Amino acid sequence: MNAPDLIPIFESIIPKEQWALLKKVSLKFHDVALLKWISFGNKNIYRRYYLKVTYKDQLVKKITISKTTKDQLKQNIKTFNYFLKSNKL
Repeated sequence: MNAPDLIPIFESIIPKEQWALLKKVSLKFHDVALLKWISFGNKNIYRRYYLKVTYKDQLVKKITISKTTKDQLKQNIKTFNYFLKSNKL
């Protein structure tokens, strides 16, 4: 996937004006222990996903995302980080 295809995916979460300030982004999750114990069946209602955004000045920002957004971003995160690293925005 090339850079123009990534623009609508990541621009909805991170404004394009901030891309020049980014170092990298990554997907993370946090399990809520209480919900994990009472969850029914095979449903992951206890898992909270977020996008960890690291800026060039080492500032870290965590943006909460849904599971469907996570699935869409997971396929493109490596390409986006390569785009950030290789392009002078």
